Amino acid sequence: MSMRKILFTLSLSLVAYAAAVPAAVEDSRSSVRTFGDAVPHGKSTTCWYDENGIFTGYAPAPEGAKAGTKTQAAASGTHAWSFTVAGDDPAACPAKLPVSTFTEK
Repeated sequence: MSMRKILFTLSLSLVAYAAAVPAAVEDSRSSVRTFGDAVPHGKSTTCWYDENGIFTGYAPAPEGAKAGTKTQAAASGTHAWSFTVAGDDPAACPAKLPVSTFTEK
């Protein structure tokens, strides 16, 4: 492949990327939620933690769950603590249980 074709292909890729970035930024702004916001059913995730605050798994949050709320469910075990995050992406679950959040019992 000639250098001219490589540069042309690269420039097309950059143009496509530049065109897509503003839309992606606008989409992310419209889905931002703050701690304590109630989110629709199926749009929040319960992150599970052991008694040491280490992430152990996730599940869909119950209806009406508030993002940013942590709950002590047991004294120990893989489901000792839960933490609710907005959205249905388990990658949003922190690796360690956050310290400064709303706590419910």
